[in-house]
Amino acid sequence: MADELKFQRLLKVNVVKSEKSKVILQVAKWGDNNPSLEKRSYYLKDSEWHTGKAAGINYRDFKKILKMKNEIKSVLKSESSND
Repeated sequence: MADELKFQRLLKVNVVKSEKSKVILQVAKWGDNNPSLEKRSYYLKDSEWHTGKAAGINYRDFKKILKMKNEIKSVLKSESSND
């Protein structure tokens, strides 16, 4: 059995919720990798949240990214190990 990667959400940029699903645009870090801006979908199944990567960024996401660009840049830069 493979080890699970440790997930760390560093910044929530946008959240869209419905009764049994949500999509979060976030800066996240997986394991020892550098953080990245990602859009991830979550869905409720058997009273448990499951996740998968969302397809793309829409206009609303883009507006949020532009609005929060300095904060996103700061988190990405401060958490990156290669720079």
